[in-house]
Amino acid sequence: KEGCVRMKQLRWKDFSLVSKIVIEVGMIAVLLFAMNMLFYVRINNSMQKMDNVYASNAELTELSQVFEKVQDNMYKYLKVKSSQTLLDYYQNEAKYRNELEKLNEDNINDPVKLLERNIRKMSETYLDCTAETVAAKRGRNVEQYKRKYDDATKLYRYIQSSIDELNNLRFQENSSTCSRWNASAHPGHQKYVCSPFQYGRDSTTGRSGKFPCKDARYRCTG
Repeated sequence: KEGCVRMKQLRWKDFSLVSKIVIEVGMIAVLLFAMNMLFYVRINNSMQKMDNVYASNAELTELSQVFEKVQDNMYKYLKVKSSQTLLDYYQNEAKYRNELEKLNEDNINDPVKLLERNIRKMSETYLDCTAETVAAKRGRNVEQYKRKYDDATKLYRYIQSSIDELNNLRFQENSSTCSRWNASAHPGHQKYVCSPFQYGRDSTTGRSGKFPCKDARYRCTG
């Protein structure tokens, strides 16, 4: 009983200086750890939301890159006519068809959805044209494969331009979504940096993708 009474009567002033320092340091360490964990969770959630917002642009970039490979593989086969270039063509052609399945195919009154539908329809025509080009080359029909290659190339340029346009439209929509999310997460603030990148085509290489924004101060405007 006496031991219990003594334990109950133990107060802060009864601890030694070393014990007080150890307890205080321990409490500060726990507090800092909790704050760091909270900060990490919030940053991680923010990054996850940002990734989800711009996922559609990443898909279009993949679509554009595979599309370029189809055109490039067809051209190489016409020049070299090897089994490897033909195999590369068929592999990327199949991959491009799979990527097209992600695009809208319904006639919806929405500019983005309509552009997706047009790209999908034009791509189907393009792939039929490339197949005829390859078949003409395998059959050694020079006049036909040259004509079909020219037709396919014209379609390729138009489709690639449409993909770039769709990528920019989606980027604008995603930036607007990002701006609204930032506004709801940080009420009272008007502008937040959404991404230091923009989607388009490199004028030097001709490749599509995500590039550093020319204006480093690029912000979502909503």
